[in-house]
Amino acid sequence: MPSRTLQLIKHILQCLAFIFCITLPTYAQVVNGYVLDENNTGIPGANIYIKNTETGTATDSKGRYFFRFENADSYELIYSVVGYKTKSIWVTVKPGESVRQDVWMEPEKIGLEEVVVTAKRKDPAYDIIRKVIQNKDRFSEQYQGIRYRQYCKANRILKESQEQENEKTNDDTADLRGQLMNDTLSADSVLTKYQPSVSVFERRVIIHRRPPHDFKEVVEAEKKSGNTHNLYEASPTRGEFNIYNNLILMEDVSETPFISPLSRLATISYRYKLESSDFDLDEELIYKIRVWPWKHGNSTLEGYLWIGAKSLSVIRLELSIEKGAMLWYDAFEVRQDFDWIRDTITLPVRTEYNYSVGKRNKSAFRGTTLVIRSDFEIDPVFKPRFFNNAIGEVLEGAREKDTTYWNLERPEPLTQDEQKSIFYHDSVKAYLTSDVYLDSLEREYNRVTLGKLVYHGQGRQIRKKKKGWYFGSLLDFVQPVRPGGVRVAPYVSYTKMFENKKFILVYPGVSYGFRNKDFKGSINSRIRYDAFHRGMININLYHDFTTIFPNDALLNQIRRSNFAEEDGLEVIHSREIFNGFYLGTYAFYKHTYPISDYEFGSLADKYVADNRPVDFEPFRSVVVSAWMGYTFKQKFIKEPKQKIVLGSKWPTIRFAYKKGLKGFWESNIDFDYAEAMITQRIQMGTLGTSNYSALIGKFLNQRKVPYVNHKILPRGDIYYSNPLATFQLLDSTLHLFNVFYELHYIHHFNGAMINNIPLVKKTRVYLVGGGGALYATDNNLRYIEGFAGIERVIRIQRQRIRLGVYGVLAESNQSFPKGNVKFSLEWFSNRRNEWNW
Repeated sequence: MPSRTLQLIKHILQCLAFIFCITLPTYAQVVNGYVLDENNTGIPGANIYIKNTETGTATDSKGRYFFRFENADSYELIYSVVGYKTKSIWVTVKPGESVRQDVWMEPEKIGLEEVVVTAKRKDPAYDIIRKVIQNKDRFSEQYQGIRYRQYCKANRILKESQEQENEKTNDDTADLRGQLMNDTLSADSVLTKYQPSVSVFERRVIIHRRPPHDFKEVVEAEKKSGNTHNLYEASPTRGEFNIYNNLILMEDVSETPFISPLSRLATISYRYKLESSDFDLDEELIYKIRVWPWKHGNSTLEGYLWIGAKSLSVIRLELSIEKGAMLWYDAFEVRQDFDWIRDTITLPVRTEYNYSVGKRNKSAFRGTTLVIRSDFEIDPVFKPRFFNNAIGEVLEGAREKDTTYWNLERPEPLTQDEQKSIFYHDSVKAYLTSDVYLDSLEREYNRVTLGKLVYHGQGRQIRKKKKGWYFGSLLDFVQPVRPGGVRVAPYVSYTKMFENKKFILVYPGVSYGFRNKDFKGSINSRIRYDAFHRGMININLYHDFTTIFPNDALLNQIRRSNFAEEDGLEVIHSREIFNGFYLGTYAFYKHTYPISDYEFGSLADKYVADNRPVDFEPFRSVVVSAWMGYTFKQKFIKEPKQKIVLGSKWPTIRFAYKKGLKGFWESNIDFDYAEAMITQRIQMGTLGTSNYSALIGKFLNQRKVPYVNHKILPRGDIYYSNPLATFQLLDSTLHLFNVFYELHYIHHFNGAMINNIPLVKKTRVYLVGGGGALYATDNNLRYIEGFAGIERVIRIQRQRIRLGVYGVLAESNQSFPKGNVKFSLEWFSNRRNEWNW
């Protein structure tokens, strides 16, 4: 061998020896071995710790343990396991030395009369978790920016009773398209026969992030097959699971954020136990730690964390959520696997969410959402102002991707049931969008039947022109609760659709009252001319009854004093000018007169006291109004044809001005009214959610203000009215003209207080509290009220309803303190994904 080659090998060996020597003192002081019983069988889960410290480990499933020491020294190791005598062994480790120390445990004789368990030390898991928490900042701040692709697949599987019902229908779907297109069976029969028990949702996105809070989700492709209602879509626009955050916010799962087992104050909420330790393929010791709360509640998790001993990072997790904490789901579990993207960067690469709803009703299902991340790009260059309030974007054609695209993009193959579901729904979509089916549907829709005339309503559709008529059924004609008694009111509507989600809706109507032999009628129209900016025009022409205070409590709304008769023309326009800033204008002509001359029945008088109409001089009015509102930092998702508003953590302010024009079109009113309002919803961590509204208003000119234009605060009744717009215990209706100030506040604890009461928390009732204040300069009224109560959410099929019972106390400078008990019934808005208050 040439001397030059020998010299090179010599230098390489010297370098390797040098590197080995300098690393030896840091990493080579090791004690390992087995903890064995009297039969030489390894004991899993045995605890080993250094005396007088919280540093420790546990044996793996084979009874093997591993200790690495930073400093060479003598250490007293304590070996303990339930059922065996605790042992203490001194071990001396020298620099660079690996010591093998096997330990044989002796069974402990336990008397049957009494067993006393004394905790002599803290579980080693606490020390491990403490170190992870101390080092977690380096995992939450691993980069200046990141970009990666994410694949999400969610499936919905019917519960067992429905699976058994559908088992026979999923065996053969090969001739589905043929039967649909050849019409060998009726469409309903075919669709019912082959209806799969699985629905599938898929999405391909690019995620852009810049710590600590900036992100943007760009949807490249999206596909829904079947009923995907209530599937968890795992979009960062709605919050996501990040174990390193102190609070984990998942808006589609719970109104309350969850306390992370790795939060700064986690040991206050959680207990930890080192279950086992084992080595991974890279020979790193992995701790398996059980996590469970000191007290079960709406903001805690339970399960397991796998922690790397060397990296002090989460390798894997399996955590579940308390049932009562969730909006929809009855069970919810998260499984997450982490991997090293670079030597110092570890991220979740695979997340699986498993959940279920209901037991054996029609809406019961089991769901699984799989999220796989790939193609990571660390510290990419983002354009200036790339991150803004548009936190999501759906690309043109994202929902039109074909089977070839999805076959190439899926990181994991579909299951057989998922393939059947997609085949079924693709076939159904092809059929439902075919001219053959659409023409037959149009013929059926237009066909006149007795059932449609009496119960369902009769329609007339011209599909190719995208327009149609709808005539209400005979049952729809009857209006039983109207001033003056029962009325007959035929219902008709006309719809014309355009591209880009624009439309025209027209609702002509007429009604007849038998007791007073009077006709009423209206023509209402609604035009959306700009879907992206919510540009809308409403034009209404009517001769009908009108309500004076439409937001009043239930009994007040049906009082005759809340009604007048009106001939009117209204023109309303609203549009978003730029993100979060809305401008609206409103103009109307009205001829208003009382209903005191009407004849009324006596049935309502049995339930509503002092049920008399208000008498006033008829008047004509022309009013113009303008308002503007701005929501700070309004978040939204940009779609090809529309904009999805997500709301904001910041306040919304609103200014309104109303002018009564004198002399115009014989208008005999004359006033100017202005008001300003601020509202906000505040998420207060695990303590619940607060809402407040504050309002100031005044008639700047009150030369002639008719009754229906008064600023009215209605008196309270037995039902609980919207606490952000009304007062509960006003003893009389107030008419305000000079400056007045309103303040309303309500806080939903979402289980934060109830969780501390062991038996009560099982009822799943939540505490709520709040109050309101009013200062009216008209009569120098100072009024304040407070309320507290309990609420419970029930679910009927897909609709959530919140029932409430409240105790209310109120006091003013013009009345004695008083109290009352009130009841409420509130529907959850699925469209806005929130409650009204």
